[in-house]
Amino acid sequence: MNRLALLFSLGLGFAWSCANVSLEEILDGKACDEAGNCAEGYVCNTATMICVLPGGEGGEGPSTGGGGPSTGGAGTGGVGDGGGGAQGGGGSMCPPLDAPPGGSCPGICNGGCADDTCLINCETANACGDVTCPDGFNCQVDCMVSNACRMGTITCPPGNLSCEVTCTAADNACRALTIQCASTGSCAVSCGDNVACNDVTLGCGTGACTATCDSMAAGKPTVLSCGGSCNCDQETCL
Repeated sequence: MNRLALLFSLGLGFAWSCANVSLEEILDGKACDEAGNCAEGYVCNTATMICVLPGGEGGEGPSTGGGGPSTGGAGTGGVGDGGGGAQGGGGSMCPPLDAPPGGSCPGICNGGCADDTCLINCETANACGDVTCPDGFNCQVDCMVSNACRMGTITCPPGNLSCEVTCTAADNACRALTIQCASTGSCAVSCGDNVACNDVTLGCGTGACTATCDSMAAGKPTVLSCGGSCNCDQETCL
């Protein structure tokens, strides 16, 4: 009788252990057949020819990146670029500038229009009291002698173009000058190491906005609306 009870207990224990083995434990890790098929609910990892749960360890996983290659591993799939990507302006934070359309060189560009950049040379005192850069060209204004651009206003070209003003040649070359940047595009003033930029005002748009000074003797231009610029840099003039 005791022997029968023991056999009965062992039978119950075996039945209980079998009942508690999950289907996953039974099927997971089994080899795929020659055609790469697995039991229902499993997929074949073609790299190892082992059946696994979809998205499980070593699974193929769906690609999430617009066609990027699958990396396997944890079953998340490859992450392609999906046609996205940051703009170049951008390692820079600013978008790239547009190519200026150019055209016939306007008369105000007395230094010519090389590479579709209108060069305006202010070669005598008060030569450039008020300057409006022409449409369709990058603009560079050089205030080349003392008082050349003093108390004047330089209006940068509209659009996503570049505008540069240099005041490096002489003392007071740009004293009390106002530079009005376009709403987009880059805008810069260079003050060199002369006393050239006292009371200069640079009004930024949303594009890159830069004031550079080679020494504190160059004066400190006032930079307005710096917070709205994608990259405002006035470190050397502070």
